[in-house]
Amino acid sequence: MKRFLFVIPLITFVLLLLFPLPFKLPYVSLLLEGIFIFLFWKFRKPDFVTSLLITSTIIEIGGGIHSFVYFLYIPFAVVSIYTGDFNPIPGFVPLIHLFRGPSLLPVIILYGSIVPFYLLFTTREMRRKKLEEYVKALKQTPMSATDLEKSTIQKTIETGDAGIPMKLYDRYSQAIRELLWNLHNTVKPYSTVLFLRNKEDGLFYLKFGKSEGRVVPDSVIEQGPLLYFMKGTEPLSIDAYSGGSRKLSYYDTDVPIKSLIAFPVIVEDIVEGILCLDSLDGSYFDFAKKTIARSVAMELEIMISLYRFTQASMIEAFHFSIINRLTGEIASKLEREEMFQSIFDALGEAYSDAYPIILLRTSGNFLVIEGDGRRYLKDISESIIQGAIKNNIILIKNNLRAEMKRPLIAKDERDFGAVSILFAPFRGHVDGGILLISDKRNRFNEKDSRVVSLIADVTDTALEKAALYEKEKMRAVMDGLTGVYNHRFFQEFLQKEMEKAEREGEVFSLLMIDIDHFKKFNDRYGHQTGDLVLKEVAMVIRDSLRASDIVARYGGEEFAVVLPGVDRDDAMIVAEKIRKTIEKHNIVQEYGKEVLHVTVSIGVATLTFGMTRDQLISEADRALYRAKGEGRNRIATI
Repeated sequence: MKRFLFVIPLITFVLLLLFPLPFKLPYVSLLLEGIFIFLFWKFRKPDFVTSLLITSTIIEIGGGIHSFVYFLYIPFAVVSIYTGDFNPIPGFVPLIHLFRGPSLLPVIILYGSIVPFYLLFTTREMRRKKLEEYVKALKQTPMSATDLEKSTIQKTIETGDAGIPMKLYDRYSQAIRELLWNLHNTVKPYSTVLFLRNKEDGLFYLKFGKSEGRVVPDSVIEQGPLLYFMKGTEPLSIDAYSGGSRKLSYYDTDVPIKSLIAFPVIVEDIVEGILCLDSLDGSYFDFAKKTIARSVAMELEIMISLYRFTQASMIEAFHFSIINRLTGEIASKLEREEMFQSIFDALGEAYSDAYPIILLRTSGNFLVIEGDGRRYLKDISESIIQGAIKNNIILIKNNLRAEMKRPLIAKDERDFGAVSILFAPFRGHVDGGILLISDKRNRFNEKDSRVVSLIADVTDTALEKAALYEKEKMRAVMDGLTGVYNHRFFQEFLQKEMEKAEREGEVFSLLMIDIDHFKKFNDRYGHQTGDLVLKEVAMVIRDSLRASDIVARYGGEEFAVVLPGVDRDDAMIVAEKIRKTIEKHNIVQEYGKEVLHVTVSIGVATLTFGMTRDQLISEADRALYRAKGEGRNRIATI
């Protein structure tokens, strides 16, 4: 119904144009329009179009374009522009009065008064809205320290672990409060308030205030003259303020503020606070009062600098305590998996709002290990991270979406929601590094890069140690000549797999493989060629198996193959595949033109309930001797 409210004054206005009144009531129109403009300014109702048509109707009653009441459009337009309700398209309604007869001079005077005011106010509003948009954009600015850091630091301060006799924040607050109280009592303004910039969103919040009336605690600057300090750094002085107390942000009632001064509190070239004093008297703040307020603002700069430095030092100490603990933990670990867990724990503690990833080169590709346990191999060529690894540089990007033209890790990567990243490469013998991802802009800085770089150095050293350990560990279980597992590992693995198969009711098979006439072959061609044959046969067997199967050198020219989850029939198929492949395989001597061939005999045994390890091996051996007895180059089972 409210949507069509304008119809009533529209019909009335049109009827008055078509059927003019036989008399004019200019002073009645003047009184009615004055009351209507006041109500419109006070209550902002009805809407602009309806209000414009009501004004047109009142003007037409007073004589229309041929009377001085025609200029009542001017105060109505000024109020509408000031309140932000003015719409330039319906603003041409006053031209309709020309229907009563051509009279261009009043129209020229009317629009000549309204248009300059509209353009001036619109320009000012555009600047104001631009600043408000800037404020909203700042809400995306991330915190400089994580919630975990803050709570840890606050707890450290409050428990006295840092050796501070009084809570840091309480002491800081008390000193500022006393300074502002002294300023208020000396200058005697109506209100003295201090806004401080919140590092989490970049906005200014009222933190300290003293007033003869009431100010709103924790109010935030989102409009009005104090918005200037979002970009400006010069003091602000207004001797005849008329913008309304609510636009100062710290009042929620109408207070007749007539003058104010405001000084930025600048720390390291950044406006960290705003000191503001106001008065009910115009031009209240003379040179002496301004000088006193300015000196207090300078004292506040020193106090805030000291507090921020102390807080930052504690955060840095907190980070390095994590690194120190990580170094101690890793020193006692040899397994890579345990190291990774300690590293992710440390990164999660230091940067709880970031997502950690470790990258390690494995042959041609990189192993990507995510903080949530995901692991996969990726080709990271042509990625942002590849460039940092190749050039061995620390990389910080705080607005990745605006500048990213290459993939972060790989072309087919999942969406990490990355807005800011920090990457620190390993600078030792391990290719890779540590990547932190955040969904906030401007999350990482140079101090963060130093912390993560130290963690990367600790990780790099630990991984080198783990690699040596893995190498020695593999050497202990591998056959030095053939590169397959040795006899000792075979026995241990066979026992574990048999227990698992019986426990879970799975099938299990074993192959025993012997190279036919190997002694005669060795005597004829020599031991070096014999070693070459052993290597080639081991390679063919290994390449014929699944990832879950293992091949081991059982002794001399014998090999054993463990086939978990494979029954007798399938084991015979695997054995036949190995036999045929070896028979066809060409063995090329290093110093000779002759191409050699060998054959193998294979015994197959399958685990039955209650069978021991020695019994299974004995059955596979008997099957092998049966294959040899039947002419070699064949497979057999019992």
